[in-house]
Amino acid sequence: MFLSNLSNLGVLEESLCRNLFQTQVQSCILDEMRFLDNKWNEVSINSSNANRTIFENLLIENTSFRRTNLYKSTFYKTCLTNTTFIYDTLISSKWFDCRFKNVSFSQSTMQNARIENCVWENSKVVDFEGINCSIKNSIFENCEFEIASEMGINGFSGGEISSCIFVNCGFQGFPLRGISAHSCIFIDCRGEITDDIQCSSTFGLGDYSGLLKGTELKKRQEGLRLIEVVQ
Repeated sequence: MFLSNLSNLGVLEESLCRNLFQTQVQSCILDEMRFLDNKWNEVSINSSNANRTIFENLLIENTSFRRTNLYKSTFYKTCLTNTTFIYDTLISSKWFDCRFKNVSFSQSTMQNARIENCVWENSKVVDFEGINCSIKNSIFENCEFEIASEMGINGFSGGEISSCIFVNCGFQGFPLRGISAHSCIFIDCRGEITDDIQCSSTFGLGDYSGLLKGTELKKRQEGLRLIEVVQ
């Protein structure tokens, strides 16, 4: 199915508010729509507006969002697999109780985004603007965070990461510059981080003045309680 240049809400709801397979959406207005309890496979959303849109309890696989406005949109209890976000506007977006596996965010704006109670696996965030982003109660395993561009991209600068666990993750280009990290654990992580990070009850960063260094988790009981809370 191919939909292009549509703004009629009735037509869009009838066409898209159901299970989708091999569907292309080009230059459509999806603002404030609600997608609930469906499965998307091989769907592409290109150059469209999906502001304040709700994605709830969806299974999204092999899907791409490209040059799409998702301002203040909410992803709730949604599983995303083999999905890409490229050149998208994700300002003030919300991601609650979601699962990410092999998901890629590239050259997207994520200022003031909120990520809570999520699990990320084998995913990548590259050349992103995530100023004042808030990440809480989430687990990241085998993930990569990278600032590869030389165009002054800020990563998570000014953001807050709290009660999160990072396992075997990479950080290149100082994506955590200027963040606040509270009650977090970094296990077998690698990469670059600067000394302007504010830490409290955070373990595994070493002296965080250059390359990440693994450290022994001394407050083991506190760490185990954190893992129980996140799970």
